[in-house]
Amino acid sequence: MRFELALLRARVLLRLQRPQDAIAAISACAFTPATTDALVSSQALLGFAYVRVGDAVRGMDLLNEAQARAREAHPTIRAELLLHRGIAHYLCGDREQAESLLMTVPTDADMISARALEWRGWIAIAGARYEHAARAFGASYAAIRACRWRDRFVEASVLQGLATLGAETMLLDGWAEIEEHIRGFDWDVDGLGVPRFWVALLCASVRELLGDVDGALAWSRLAEARAPNEASRATSLCRTASIFRGIGERRAHLEFADRARELYDTISARDVPGDHHALPLFIAEELAYAARAAQARDLLAAYRRRTAAGAPAVGGEDRHAGLVAAIEGLIAEAAEDRVTAVKCYSKSFRILRRGARRRAVEVALRLARVTGSARYVAYANAALASVHPDYWMAREARALHSGETPTLTDHQRTILLLVAQGKTYKEIASKLGRSWKTISNSVEHLRGKFGAATRGELVARALQHGVVGVGEPEGDAHSA
Repeated sequence: MRFELALLRARVLLRLQRPQDAIAAISACAFTPATTDALVSSQALLGFAYVRVGDAVRGMDLLNEAQARAREAHPTIRAELLLHRGIAHYLCGDREQAESLLMTVPTDADMISARALEWRGWIAIAGARYEHAARAFGASYAAIRACRWRDRFVEASVLQGLATLGAETMLLDGWAEIEEHIRGFDWDVDGLGVPRFWVALLCASVRELLGDVDGALAWSRLAEARAPNEASRATSLCRTASIFRGIGERRAHLEFADRARELYDTISARDVPGDHHALPLFIAEELAYAARAAQARDLLAAYRRRTAAGAPAVGGEDRHAGLVAAIEGLIAEAAEDRVTAVKCYSKSFRILRRGARRRAVEVALRLARVTGSARYVAYANAALASVHPDYWMAREARALHSGETPTLTDHQRTILLLVAQGKTYKEIASKLGRSWKTISNSVEHLRGKFGAATRGELVARALQHGVVGVGEPEGDAHSA
């Protein structure tokens, strides 16, 4: 009985993300397993725990030993072993083998089969296969509701997966039922702090997609209030900054972005959990939007150092590579380096469009602004079909589609006015105290904003939109 209690305790500790304590719980029990079931269970749990703490070789050896003995074990024990082996392979980076093992977990294994489906969902998300993820999490959600008993940890993880899909894919059918379940779920169970935080943050994203800015801010504030650590709190500040950016509240956007950066600066690298290893990217993104190029570059460098040092990750490396390229594009665009901006945005779009639809649309809109290409607007409009028309990306896509006047800085309008007056790049450069190359890049950027192929077409479109006037005096260039 004592040994069985040790195994039960180890299972609970593993659910609580405490693998070292699970190892200690089994190791502290002086009794030798008397049955095949007990021996296989102990080896499986120990092996899984060792993989969790980073000792993959020892962990996989124990799991393989358990598999060699499992022929005579109870079907439930064999199913649990398959589950642990599948998850272990995923944690070791072998998604294909993990998927293969998890697919063999019997469908009648009650909560074990629900867990296998849940992990297949996370593997699919890590590989940006969102349709597969939707099927897996949907099946897991149905299996949980049909189970004879509930596992709150699995249920919370599945709700997190469903919220992730809603936020990333922008496909919101059935969201009302999911959000109702989330609101009615008992999140006060010990050990649910991390999924509770992520679910609140993802609900903020979905509420924003639904055009409910107040609801989005409420979920974001809840995420900040319930943040299990400082890295989580910094992430929630980024989410709030992003919401304010979407509604054009620049001061509030910058305030929350700065708060996130200042908080991040106080956090030691060893105190940043694996599920927050991309935090410097999220902060860099908001600072890049605010034209804080130097700070954004510093954070990109911090992310690269952390990644090079082997920082733990939970999947999504492709999405993060796409985000890095998008941030580099924002920095280049702020410097009016159109060529580099287009190159970076194009790379980002190629990566993100494979699955991270919401971020892919954001990059597509940047590309549409810079290049004037209608295909990016068409992509955005198709992807945004299920979101609320008041969502900021939907508004921007409509503006691009309708030919609305692009937003210009004072400096851009000055250059445009001088181009309209027939000035050469060298003349404009001399007048504004800039280099010829800088002016050339600026004009290229303006051509992209107006979708113009030539300088003459740029002037024509600027006149059509009323951005500059035919008889506007040269002196206005200084006051623009």
